[in-house]
Amino acid sequence: MVLVMADDQGWGDMAYQGHPVLKTPNFDAAAAAGLRLDRFYAAAPVCSPTRASVLTGRHPNRMGVFQWGFPIRPQETTLDKFPGHAAWIDGHWKLHRIAGKRGKVTWELYDLATDAAETTDLTKKEPARVERMRQALEAWLQSVTRSLNGEDY
Repeated sequence: MVLVMADDQGWGDMAYQGHPVLKTPNFDAAAAAGLRLDRFYAAAPVCSPTRASVLTGRHPNRMGVFQWGFPIRPQETTLDKFPGHAAWIDGHWKLHRIAGKRGKVTWELYDLATDAAETTDLTKKEPARVERMRQALEAWLQSVTRSLNGEDY
């Protein structure tokens, strides 16, 4: 699943929703090729509280993120700290991050073009690709953390 969050963008601000002026070819292609979930209810009308709620599953007021520019409290558990599964997709390649017992992380790589059922792990055959995708996933997680801490405002 890919969740795209944008500030000050309504559901009608996409060409595939019928906007007469805005051109959104990449979103149009994604909407045509995949499952569209067109109803998303945000926890707040502004960015920081909404992002905080999406990344923690909690109401923003319980975290002290009352309006834009408020950082999330450091003791909150966010998706980047949540033990479990994460995935990164790059073209037809999919990298799974699997957190096991005692925090041990393993990685699995699949070529979705030839193995849509994800039955053949290519981690050992594609170590450079695994490393590049792992770094991209970790950079994204760090970006999320910076955003939650209010460092990008």
